[in-house]
Amino acid sequence: MATRKTTNAKSKPTPTATKKRKISAEDIRLRAVEIYKERLKNGHSGDELSDWLSAEKELSKS
Repeated sequence: MATRKTTNAKSKPTPTATKKRKISAEDIRLRAVEIYKERLKNGHSGDELSDWLSAEKELSKS
């Protein structure tokens, strides 16, 4: 006789189904400041907007 697996309706979601943490403007601001400092230290050109957008892009990937 074959047995059937039962599923628990209250099982925990898989890691891929969990929600990502929302990135706050403060998180982006802090990372943008780090990018700014690195940029100045290394003598690269740029501006506040590019630092902000880079920080936002980095943080959205994590």
